[in-house]
Amino acid sequence: NSSTYLGLGLGLVGIDNGESNDAGTGLTLGLGFRQDQLGLELGLLAAAQNTDARNANGDPVQELSLGGGYVDAKLFPLQGGALEPYVQGGVGFYQVGADSSGDLTAAVDVGAGADVRLGSNIAIGGRYMYPGFWLGEAQTEAGDIDNTWDAMGTVTVYF
Repeated sequence: NSSTYLGLGLGLVGIDNGESNDAGTGLTLGLGFRQDQLGLELGLLAAAQNTDARNANGDPVQELSLGGGYVDAKLFPLQGGALEPYVQGGVGFYQVGADSSGDLTAAVDVGAGADVRLGSNIAIGGRYMYPGFWLGEAQTEAGDIDNTWDAMGTVTVYF
């Protein structure tokens, strides 16, 4: 049983730079292919948050942003019922910084979630992802970014 899907997520994204670990608003968009229990998803993540962080000169950095893309494998261990839990993991490249500036940093994505099928073509659910930076900390105007996370409510449409 195979299908292509489009997923949209809206929720909270945390960007931790040591001074600030507040959550901001984030959005994900994913295009995937699923064959029974296995899937492959190509996705985009965009987020912004207000922060109390300061740069090296002591000036306030008003906003941190996070954007990038990922390629993740997904495993659905239980299928056929209305509830479909899953785990996912893969690699991504993210730009994190102040005022939409920053270097592109490689990351390893890991996460878990669950969908509730509302029919054969639509599901709603939630997920938690940790796109941990692969090559050390991301360097930004607001200092080193230690880690990020996202918690999203999702809607998935199957074709």
